[in-house]
Amino acid sequence: MLLKSPLSPSIGFFSSTRDATALFSAKHLNIAIIFYIGIVLLSLFSLSPIYPSDSVLKVVMVLSYFLVFYFLERYVFIKKKYRLNFVFFIGAIFACGYTLILMVHVLSFFVPLSGSVALLHYHGIAKMGRINLFDGCNGSAVNSALLLFIFINLFVNSSKEMSSRLKKISLYYIVIFLIALYLSYSRISYIAFTIVGFYCAQLVWQQKKSKWVFICSVLLFFVLAYVFDTKLQNRFILSSVLPGFGSAYWERMNIWTAAWNYITSHMNIKEFIIGVGPNNFFNYIHYSTSENQYLLELIEKGILGLISYVALVCSFTYFGYRCYRSSYISHIGKGLGLALFASIFFMLLHGFLASQFRSSAPFLIVMLAAYLVRELKDANSKDYAPGKT
Repeated sequence: MLLKSPLSPSIGFFSSTRDATALFSAKHLNIAIIFYIGIVLLSLFSLSPIYPSDSVLKVVMVLSYFLVFYFLERYVFIKKKYRLNFVFFIGAIFACGYTLILMVHVLSFFVPLSGSVALLHYHGIAKMGRINLFDGCNGSAVNSALLLFIFINLFVNSSKEMSSRLKKISLYYIVIFLIALYLSYSRISYIAFTIVGFYCAQLVWQQKKSKWVFICSVLLFFVLAYVFDTKLQNRFILSSVLPGFGSAYWERMNIWTAAWNYITSHMNIKEFIIGVGPNNFFNYIHYSTSENQYLLELIEKGILGLISYVALVCSFTYFGYRCYRSSYISHIGKGLGLALFASIFFMLLHGFLASQFRSSAPFLIVMLAAYLVRELKDANSKDYAPGKT
């Protein structure tokens, strides 16, 4: 019997074992979600008897991701025709935002800007010389990378099931998100360039399709973008790898050293087990950000929080892989399962350089998971027919 929870009750409602391995991974995902939420709530006891508003807000934000997961799976994705449309709708929000910023930026080269248009350009790309939408430059890089994983998988794995209109939209999204990723000028950008490039090559190799011209063009774009763009070189190599060439390297090293010194020298038993409390990193380490998700989890939620976070991430990864390997869900579902697996792998790397919850990435992850849970429910219903989408 699969475990039921108020956040994702439908995971426990499978009535058959048509795909036992995928259902087993759904069970573990459910347990990992409950475990992580429990630890987040437990970490509030570190703040007792005073609960700062920003700490409570951090807990509410984390809980909201899983409430969104339940809401999408239970109410939005209940009808098959809404599922793919919703994914494309979310992609449209980001793609339209990036497109608008890029159009204004190109326009700025030809005519002087004023009013709200100038303000959009200033905050969108001119302020820091990097594209900035919703979550700042690093957030734009992470979101663009995750959306690339989603729509590349849809384009490659599900082309036979999608209409020609959706294929064209997917290709447009891929181009826009590549440009946005490039213009983010983040250290994460070039890592994402590399991962997405090799990931595309792997997908083509698996599918055995003749899209090598497209893949080689993408890889060539990655190489040229890095070789000829000194700003990206300065951000990734000089500032992050070679000491003495920029502040980013030393800033992170100072934060991590201070955090590690606090863990080894000043943490008591209670803090080591359940942490110092949500959103309380600054009060103990005196830095506004941890620049490392794993250190953040360890300090704010203790060793239990770090274990629960790693378990949660690994559960999402395994769940995506099992959905991709399942023989009972649609090709679109299999493609999104592979996208979930690739996205989590990217976020595992990103977690060593920044905080995950400073971007919209968790929302994109739970959207994919909710889609796949609903696909699994349909696959295990009595009226399901293999190959039916």
